Amino acid sequence: MDRDPCVGSGWLQMDVCGRTRRVTPIAGSGIVKPRSPPPLPRVNGWSWQIHTPQVVVWTMLPALAFTSFVIFIPLFTDTCYCHLCGVTVSERDKLCTACNKCTAGFDHHFMWLNNCVGSRNYWSLFTSVGSALAWLLCLTAILMYLMVQYWVDKEGLRD
Repeated sequence: MDRDPCVGSGWLQMDVCGRTRRVTPIAGSGIVKPRSPPPLPRVNGWSWQIHTPQVVVWTMLPALAFTSFVIFIPLFTDTCYCHLCGVTVSERDKLCTACNKCTAGFDHHFMWLNNCVGSRNYWSLFTSVGSALAWLLCLTAILMYLMVQYWVDKEGLRD
């Protein structure tokens, strides 16, 4: 008589394609549960079967962004620090990319004077532009006088 070694030892036999295999039963029942097919492999972090750490991070990220940008950052706007110049500056001070320096009350870089225009040197800018305009008016007046003299008396202009 053939005695089955699996009977009485807690193992069940399964006949698959003519082969007998030993399968462990589910604890507490004599029924063997068929295995479910393996899950599809994940392609990236957005693929389904979401894990608990992903859900935690996805809920915490908007909460932290809201707290940072709405609550904490407005508290620090009193003092600004320029990392390139290494100085504390106010909100109106900016770094001029042409001069590579911070200018108080930065307005623009004036390329004709090769200088930054800010709150400290508006008077210098207006003085230099005003003096250039005065020279231009003076030169225009001299040229107008010479043109009128040329039309009136060409010979007297040569003397």
